[in-house]
Amino acid sequence: MKGFKHVVEIVPYVSEQDLEDILHSFKIDVRIIGDEYVGKQYTGKDYCEAKGIEIYYNSRDHRFSSSGLRKQVKSVEKN
Repeated sequence: MKGFKHVVEIVPYVSEQDLEDILHSFKIDVRIIGDEYVGKQYTGKDYCEAKGIEIYYNSRDHRFSSSGLRKQVKSVEKN
């Protein structure tokens, strides 16, 4: 994503509290979240809506997910 000319910074986080802190600390124009969250409540949704932060629901064309990949890595590390 850093290759896009309009992306200034990508901020990774570990916990939901980290996410809340990031939303409150940075000037954010767009938050990208998976399309599985459309119509659902999630961390920071109300704050983004109140502050006019655009929420972009990203769809994925493949079967891979970060949580699925983490589970696979964890399983392999145990063995």
